[in-house]
Amino acid sequence: LERRHQFKIQALFRGPLGINFGAVYSLTSGLRYEREIRSQDLGLDLNQGGETIRAEIRGARKYPDLSLLDLRLEKMFKIGNIRLSFFADVFNVFNINTAIDVYTLSSTSTTINGYPINLGDAVEIYDTPRIFRIGSRIEF
Repeated sequence: LERRHQFKIQALFRGPLGINFGAVYSLTSGLRYEREIRSQDLGLDLNQGGETIRAEIRGARKYPDLSLLDLRLEKMFKIGNIRLSFFADVFNVFNINTAIDVYTLSSTSTTINGYPINLGDAVEIYDTPRIFRIGSRIEF
């Protein structure tokens, strides 16, 4: 049930006049899951109570891949032995909303906030917004 593939690349370009540009890109394959059935939805009366039964081989399906890009622009000044830098970061440049949890029951559907949810529909998403950050750093 692990993420089968992970790819990450980092790059830094040192430009003229002390201006640096950095980027971090990561692509992670989606987690695995399988279709499930609840015994009570099928009308099965089991002695141990309600049970959730795997209806497929473990890990037969997968969530969507997760792709993230973060960028940084930095300007550095050198004053004697002191280095002063100002930077701007942008996290989650694509502003993605990828499903990280889905409805896995095929024996029944449900509703969340009045919307019908069926097998494979997203019930939780990676919804970290695009974030801008401005800062400074002193090295001495």
